Amino acid sequence: MDLRRWLTDTRTIAIPGSVGLLLFGVWLFFHHRPPYPGNPAPDLTIYGLDRGLAYELRSFRGRWVLLNFWTTWCPPCREEFPALVRLWEQMSADGRWVFLWVNVAEPDNQVRRFLQDVARSLERPFDTWPVFLDPTGQAGPRFGVWAFPETFLIDPRGRIVERIIGPQAWDQPSWRQRLQSLAGSR
Repeated sequence: MDLRRWLTDTRTIAIPGSVGLLLFGVWLFFHHRPPYPGNPAPDLTIYGLDRGLAYELRSFRGRWVLLNFWTTWCPPCREEFPALVRLWEQMSADGRWVFLWVNVAEPDNQVRRFLQDVARSLERPFDTWPVFLDPTGQAGPRFGVWAFPETFLIDPRGRIVERIIGPQAWDQPSWRQRLQSLAGSR
């Protein structure tokens, strides 16, 4: 094959391909960006542990939301979960905060086994915990979740206030004070 023809053929493919890839990247950037603090939270549908009742994130407008994405196979999620339970117990009577702990794309029997283990270690029943399922795994990507656990604090207007990546010591007084301060300041 002639070198000149090969270079021409390569340019014929490479230039339009590069332009197409660039345009796709620009489109992806503007249409599929994860939500950032200050932006509206994307709506999502999550399900109760029995997969019977569906809940829409927008139905919690008017209240603060702590939205936590987790999985059973994630060691930091396992580490964080008892602290989330304790924070929820301390703040659930307040009424200003809704807690949504969303398991991403795992079978409900696996989630139940995990919850039973945590409940046994905390000596508490898990049946009232605010655990929900995202059986299709679509809720996490809508929020741009790429690491577990990942938590979003959402204000009563449905706007993201903060995105928190990684496990937290949620049961520390500083977190409770911070959440109470947020809810009291807006």
